[in-house]
Amino acid sequence: MADYQDFLPRQRLANSMSVSADGAMVVYASDASGRFNVWIQSAVGGGPARQLTSFTDQAVREVAWAPDGSTVAFTADCGGDEQYQVYLIAVDGGSPVLVSSGAGQHYLAESSPFDPSGRYLVYSGNDRDTGAPDVIVHEIATGTQARFLGAGGGGPCFAIAMSPDGRSVLAGAMASNTKCQCYTGDLDRPGTALEPVTVNLSGDYYYPGPWLGDGTGFYVLTTDGDGDHVSLATFASTDGALSIVDRPVWDIEDVVTSSDGSTVVWSLNQDGYSVVHARRDGAALTVPPTPDGRIRAMSISADGSTLALLLNTPARPTEVVVARLGTDAPVRYVTDTRPPVLCDAGPVEPELIRYPSADGTDIPAFLYRPPGPSPHPVLISVHGGPEVQARPEYLPLHRCLVASGIAVLTPNVRGSSGYGHAWQTRIYRDWGGVDLDDLAAAHAWLTAQPWAAAGKIAVYGASYGGFAALSCMTRLPDLWAAGVSVSGMSDLVTLARSMPPDWAAICAAMFGDLADPADVAELKRRSPLTYAGQISAPLLIVQGVNDPRVPKAEADQIVAAARANGADVQYEVLGGEGHVFTSRDNDIKAHTAITEFLAKHLR
Repeated sequence: MADYQDFLPRQRLANSMSVSADGAMVVYASDASGRFNVWIQSAVGGGPARQLTSFTDQAVREVAWAPDGSTVAFTADCGGDEQYQVYLIAVDGGSPVLVSSGAGQHYLAESSPFDPSGRYLVYSGNDRDTGAPDVIVHEIATGTQARFLGAGGGGPCFAIAMSPDGRSVLAGAMASNTKCQCYTGDLDRPGTALEPVTVNLSGDYYYPGPWLGDGTGFYVLTTDGDGDHVSLATFASTDGALSIVDRPVWDIEDVVTSSDGSTVVWSLNQDGYSVVHARRDGAALTVPPTPDGRIRAMSISADGSTLALLLNTPARPTEVVVARLGTDAPVRYVTDTRPPVLCDAGPVEPELIRYPSADGTDIPAFLYRPPGPSPHPVLISVHGGPEVQARPEYLPLHRCLVASGIAVLTPNVRGSSGYGHAWQTRIYRDWGGVDLDDLAAAHAWLTAQPWAAAGKIAVYGASYGGFAALSCMTRLPDLWAAGVSVSGMSDLVTLARSMPPDWAAICAAMFGDLADPADVAELKRRSPLTYAGQISAPLLIVQGVNDPRVPKAEADQIVAAARANGADVQYEVLGGEGHVFTSRDNDIKAHTAITEFLAKHLR
């Protein structure tokens, strides 16, 4: 069996990165020190990266440059508790300065945490009321703050950016992952509630993007185009007019603009692959060819000439790459996270396949097949979310398994994102329903393939994927040689009741009404815990002690119930970890246990 550590990137990069206004430097969060810390590096001349923070028990999550390049803003939590706090740190050294209250969850403004002048830092936080996050405008020089009250029943509120004139703040609020509205706040009226600005438009999805350069409106991602897929549009603040910029048959996933608004760049999700488009002054702009894969974040220089990407491809783990817009020059890799084994071995490119579900619906999936003679055992790897998507990218677990002769199938069952909102919302109030049907169909398709080893199919997943794996193991027990659940939900009722107050609207949309006995009974019927006595194949459970999203009790109760019925259950508990394992040592411990478990039961 291949060693997981051989395929682990030399450094893992968090899903946040920022290029300086002049395009000369990039800042990102890396675990090169063993924990995620802030690092900066030249975007133009190469050279070594420089570590700005030295956390040993905290993990940096988001990063952003100040306009003058002297300061970096970032968020960090402690021990995986997801109680993110906002900090500032000088680029030339020094200790981080806490900006937020020290209580609650805080997130940097998504598009631009700083106003154009660098006077203000914008973020959201639920320190005043855990059930209603506010948007907070922090004046850096004085430390004074203007707070705009959240959107009430509109769902959790999040900050986007200050307007170019520094007088208005743009925000959004999500009632579910497919229902979002835009809000603004006037800096002359601090302490007031954010004002809804898109609620009178048709449809339910208006996700705010960056401001237009002249401040007369902002970009928005919306399903207004065809009612299903996410289009790019502009919203005019003066009259509320919506103008479609791009209406593809796929979902647009991100948009960034230069500080003057003349250059706009957006990426769309084309069958899992990220495709970048750009315009300057309204005309199409050349984008250098980008390796096929997934773009996890984008950032653009003030003049719109330099585009930085966090890019993950099947050939390379997540890296910072830089593109010179308007040219054909190849993108340049700023980082090199490749483990040594990748320098000697070629990429394992996935095959995009579609298999039929029981009702005839074609389910998209990526298939990674090992070289060498078949038949091969197979792992069905289910993404989290649930409204996430399996993408063509480098994942060290998958690559390690393929190198060990185990094929990996990553399906996008109904409930996944990337294929329109109608596909995505099929999971709503139907957990363990249509998704389980699609996973059973994946097993049926695999058993019909001559290259797949009979009786050697396992199922794995983390978060929602862990729930899916447990559903497979408990409700389809005869299909699997083994199963792995990482941070997986076992009882939908106890899970929903443990959710934070500001997730109330999302929980109602996703699960059901916990005040309705019929909904509660249906959630119990769909919960893996209800069928724990049916587990017949070996099961591995991995869980972080501090997980705030899927509490450890979810793992404890399925382990206890399964063992009481004589099931073969291995339980790995990681101290000092939450929902995602931020310690490099713990990541290695967890995934080494997973690979050894799968090797034992599949090979």
